[in-house]
Amino acid sequence: VYHVLQKAQGSAVPIFLGAINLDKFYFVHGVGEIRHMLIMTWGGEPIRISHDEIIAHEIDRSKNEILSLGVVHQDLRLDNILWNAELGRALIIDFHCSKLDHRATKKRPRLL
Repeated sequence: VYHVLQKAQGSAVPIFLGAINLDKFYFVHGVGEIRHMLIMTWGGEPIRISHDEIIAHEIDRSKNEILSLGVVHQDLRLDNILWNAELGRALIIDFHCSKLDHRATKKRPRLL
């Protein structure tokens, strides 16, 4: 999904640096078997308060940026949003449940 999110990397999502396939599988309790890992840039700190007006605005901004590229997250909750103080942006993570909606990327007629 990160190739679709390329335009949003560094502004709405962390930058995707690459992926690795593990020779040895690891089991993590509550998660399952780990066979692959994504290498990402630092996204930020977990968001603890959602009622902050600035943070809420930035979450909407990132959500809309991702949706405009045709990606529907489907698991958007505070656990999947990081606050990057350096950027002043909310970065969205964890796209394993996401779906692509190609209708969102089609040009819509502009209203005057």
